[in-house]
Amino acid sequence: MPSQREIRRRIAAVRNIKQITRAMQFVAASKLKRAQDSTLAARPYSDKIDEVLADLASVLGGEDHPLLSQREGGTRLMVLVTTDRGLAGPLNTNTIRFAAKEITEHPGDVVLVTVGRKGRDAMRRVRVPILAHFNGFGDRPVFSDVTPLARLVVDEYLSGRVGIVDIVH
Repeated sequence: MPSQREIRRRIAAVRNIKQITRAMQFVAASKLKRAQDSTLAARPYSDKIDEVLADLASVLGGEDHPLLSQREGGTRLMVLVTTDRGLAGPLNTNTIRFAAKEITEHPGDVVLVTVGRKGRDAMRRVRVPILAHFNGFGDRPVFSDVTPLARLVVDEYLSGRVGIVDIVH
């Protein structure tokens, strides 16, 4: 039977753990609120971009700009966006599961570009060919971080090596 001193020590340890857990909960709630606010703030901008692109695509065709052309078949480039670390709930699992389902349901030539370590590791395990991997974008990537990824995708499409580009996030 534990002594009174050991019981008091355990009670103190449980209190400390409770305090740390509450602090972690507050930090997580703060991050979630910040992410929700930034998503809501970006929504009008995203809607306007969609509208402008739809207007351009309806007026212009593939002969006006090569990125507006639609190709049938060919190799499919899938950009899989996941996180570098865990503790993201079902985000990574659901994203990877959806990508794997798309690859198996639409067999053919698939080339993968991964963003984030979790997606890369999962696709390596199932032996899907990975063209390139990008990590270290963090929670708030800047334009210069994303430029190499965009350049790779555009170059692959314009060169004709891929006919379809999908972004899974």
